[in-house]
Amino acid sequence: MARAGRALPVIPLFLVAGAAVGFEVALARYFALASWSEYGYWVISIAMAGFAVSGVVLSLFRDSFARHGQGLLAVAPALLIVLAALSFIAVSRIPFNPLELQNPQLLGGQLLNIATFYAALFPFFFVTGLYVGLCFVAHPTAIPTLYGADLLGAGLGALYVLGAMYFLHPFELVLALLPPIALAAMLSGAHWLARLGHSALGLMLLAGSGLAVQQLHRADYSLYKSIYPPLHVPGSKIVEEIRSPRGHYLVLDNFTERLDTDFSNNFASLGASAPPATLGLYVDGNRVGSLPAPGTIELGYLDAALDTLPYRLRPGGWALLVGTRGGFRLAEARKLGARVIVALEPDPVIRSLVSRTPDVAVEATPPRVALRQSFGRYDVIDIASDFLGQSDANKYVFTLEGVHAALQALSGQGVLSLPMSIREFTVYAAKTVETA
Repeated sequence: MARAGRALPVIPLFLVAGAAVGFEVALARYFALASWSEYGYWVISIAMAGFAVSGVVLSLFRDSFARHGQGLLAVAPALLIVLAALSFIAVSRIPFNPLELQNPQLLGGQLLNIATFYAALFPFFFVTGLYVGLCFVAHPTAIPTLYGADLLGAGLGALYVLGAMYFLHPFELVLALLPPIALAAMLSGAHWLARLGHSALGLMLLAGSGLAVQQLHRADYSLYKSIYPPLHVPGSKIVEEIRSPRGHYLVLDNFTERLDTDFSNNFASLGASAPPATLGLYVDGNRVGSLPAPGTIELGYLDAALDTLPYRLRPGGWALLVGTRGGFRLAEARKLGARVIVALEPDPVIRSLVSRTPDVAVEATPPRVALRQSFGRYDVIDIASDFLGQSDANKYVFTLEGVHAALQALSGQGVLSLPMSIREFTVYAAKTVETA
């Protein structure tokens, strides 16, 4: 039972709840780069498992926890600092390869790695759940106040880590979450002398855990992500890095980066030049397009490019570009004689990068809106070959409703160019044909 005069742990609970949710978000971002974003959903299940088990344990041994509640509440935040650092270091060292899940002979090893993820992260979320539950057990008359601090901390913790994404690499986000937990540890003492001791301990644990994360973690891009080979070739340079909640953007300059487009088998006899060297644009380790290298855009390859067909069928018409392929598509449409060109780039980061190219003007209008507002207007609607892979939201254009809207936006003799890669999953191309 709560005793009169006992201080409510409102601020420590607020900080711990915020750090716990922030840690979930940071781990989800880790998986997005170290493997693929789909595996970030594990974090939710691990967190829920930790909270659920802590609730069961607290219910079974409620009286014991009530007797020792104040001491445990004072120790738990300090313990969470260490657990957050150790769990992230452990996760970064697990050799998980999701591609082996498809092989029955290799499946067992990867299931063991998945179990290791759970074992590494479970203690942090178990202690967090135990701490939150202990706050309620030790102060049963103040549950509304404590619950409000818990909810407010969780919400602001998510916003806090989203803001940290503008400044920290996704592999460093855990460092932003150690200080709030350390502050919770500093404020957990029952009186000023105890808080002085907790402050010294919290600062030491913060410094030690932060240093351990920086020195011991082995977080890196998956060997099987498209960024890994070009990032490690001789002479590769990171030209630009953009950190944001939308993703971790890298612009690379190396000899492997070329414009990714399809060419005729008669490439040599047509006298076309080779695809131009470009800069590579990557988001969370996935290649999403090319950007022009410094200087003018060379278009000598156009005579053999297969995707020039719509412009040759409808020369001198109005063209809507859904995605600009890093600005190349806009230059190509001009060269091929399009009379009026409207170019869309809904992703704000890609749009800002493309807009740096001289004489390039792109709009932020979502394709869904632009198509519905353009009944019978365009002679060519040209969807860039890399548009689908730039964002999950871009899938709308390839749906039944999206294709229908595009067809309605065409003039009477208009042409819709709807690309789909057959490199990895050819069934997607067949599905697109069926949709059309």
